[in-house]
Amino acid sequence: MFKKLIALIDYLTFNGQSRVLSPFAGTLIPSKLINNVNISHNVIGISIGVIPTSNEVHAPITGQIKKISRYHNGLTISNETFFVILNFGLLRDKYPLSAFNLNIKEGDNVKEGELLLTFDREELFKIDRNFICTLTLKQKKSEITYGFGSFKSVDFNSVLVNI
Repeated sequence: MFKKLIALIDYLTFNGQSRVLSPFAGTLIPSKLINNVNISHNVIGISIGVIPTSNEVHAPITGQIKKISRYHNGLTISNETFFVILNFGLLRDKYPLSAFNLNIKEGDNVKEGELLLTFDREELFKIDRNFICTLTLKQKKSEITYGFGSFKSVDFNSVLVNI
């Protein structure tokens, strides 16, 4: 059964536990099924993929935009606890810059749920039939533990990660 997710990384506290909500809406894909060695083997951090059903990407946490890829199809948000790395497609040099409309720039402070960017989903699926968005969570402090929930579909504000 598919669950809806509402915003991939929304760093909240619930019953004393921090959570990460989804920045994407769509169908979840386990990292081991993603055709990218760094993501499928969780080299950088724990990752998850989403086949998007919406063209919006929302801030998963309150934090600062640390880096935006030169192709505009990836960015890193940081807070005091961890980094969140978001990728919008894995064939970065194949996508035209015009397919991504950024609402942020490096150094901006963002609040959870804030619209970060939109992308032309139809154009990107024409270029890449396996177009997928990914979220990677990288800890700043090794004593923190986290795990992804078990569900198949997400929408904005759905809890993806409990910290």
